[in-house]
Amino acid sequence: MFYITNAIFVVNQECCRCMLSLYVFICCLLIMLFVNYAVDYLLVRLFNSFVYSFVRP
Repeated sequence: MFYITNAIFVVNQECCRCMLSLYVFICCLLIMLFVNYAVDYLLVRLFNSFVYSFVRP
């Protein structure tokens, strides 16, 4: 009986660690996507202002 509960505890620990790593991975992915989107947006804004300054001085 003790062995079974111990095994379940170990499995739960592994599962918890797995879920935690998955959660961290998803958070990192979302942050990377957000940063990528923000950088793209800023670059487009900068490029547009650059072009407009040349086109209409």
